[in-house]
Amino acid sequence: MSTQTPPTQYPSPMPPPAGDPIQMPPPAPKVPLTKRKWFWPVVAMLAIIVISEAARGGGSSSPSSPSPTSQSAISSQPSPAATSAETTPREPTPAEEPSETPGTPKTSSGKVTDAEVVAAFRAFMDERAKAGVMLARAVKSITFKNRVVTVVFDPKRVGLSVSDFQSLNSFDNLAEFAGTPLEFDDEQGIRLRPAIDRVVTELPNGTSLGSMTTAEIYVVA
Repeated sequence: MSTQTPPTQYPSPMPPPAGDPIQMPPPAPKVPLTKRKWFWPVVAMLAIIVISEAARGGGSSSPSSPSPTSQSAISSQPSPAATSAETTPREPTPAEEPSETPGTPKTSSGKVTDAEVVAAFRAFMDERAKAGVMLARAVKSITFKNRVVTVVFDPKRVGLSVSDFQSLNSFDNLAEFAGTPLEFDDEQGIRLRPAIDRVVTELPNGTSLGSMTTAEIYVVA
């Protein structure tokens, strides 16, 4: 007689709890910082503190020590004495006298000798001749008499005929070139002008090459 083994009994799974399943609440939306109740009161309080500190710092300076801005404003105002000096006409000193009009020969104290005049004109011509100026190399003589400087040009000294010399001469009036020492406003020019009335230029035979007064030469310059 065979014996039957009873079937194995397994525990049944736990039944799910009764009722609806548990659901998590959705996260609350974030409120912007400016919309929170405490934000604006804090901002107002900080603003009050800053304004009060600024007012306290500005009023703590001593009344006896004005700010640099006020000192600058005070110093920029002219004093009554300065205003009076500016409005009162001041007589010009000798150094402030109006200068001479252009073309008026300037004067210098001291007597000018004939030799000094001739030496000044000769030095100018020699300097121009060394620089290769044809007109200066053609100068034959320089004299000074009766307040007139006479400069004689000899074309033969530079190997030219009179016609060639005249064609190469760029001056309509050679006295303008010969009177150059009178044009300068240096010490020599200021000293020579009052002593000379005229500069005359001519050829060895006496033919005029032009003449000018000292005032005319100084105006041309």
